[in-house]
Amino acid sequence: GLFSASTNLIAKEEGVSKDKKTGKVTAYWDPKNQRNLVSIGYGHQIQKEEYQQGYIMAGDEKVPIVGEKGIDTKMTMEQAKKLLNVDVPKYEERAKKPLGDSWNKLSDEQRSALVSYAYNTGSTSSLVKLGLKDAIDSGNMKAAAEIIREKGIRTANGVFDAALDKRRRREA
Repeated sequence: GLFSASTNLIAKEEGVSKDKKTGKVTAYWDPKNQRNLVSIGYGHQIQKEEYQQGYIMAGDEKVPIVGEKGIDTKMTMEQAKKLLNVDVPKYEERAKKPLGDSWNKLSDEQRSALVSYAYNTGSTSSLVKLGLKDAIDSGNMKAAAEIIREKGIRTANGVFDAALDKRRRREA
């Protein structure tokens, strides 16, 4: 179903950062060219409330946040998978909500591409403002794909990012 397709797509797109010696999943600066935002696992950006409580909930396990902004935090692959399983439903909602009833006109594959987009950018609201909902409602999936490919967010910290450009093409 949609959850499985979205989880697999996001895991493939995001990947994980691992310590070669220990095999542990490690935190990283995300995006790379700054020292404020830290992610771990499959692109899970550590949230304000997680910093406040001092840990990340990976399913039923507490992962302590360690180091400056959490940059020294580590977890197992199993915890990274659990964390992704917790995150995906949140981003499915952030993909779906801006589209309203238009969401129901999409296949699971199209929906999972939009969940991937929302996971990476926060939501699909930027795409809706650019005409995605109208394209879907009129049945013009070619135009919908073009909006994602050509107008979707392809920058990190205001700088064009070739990896994001390629991701938008795959999502389209």
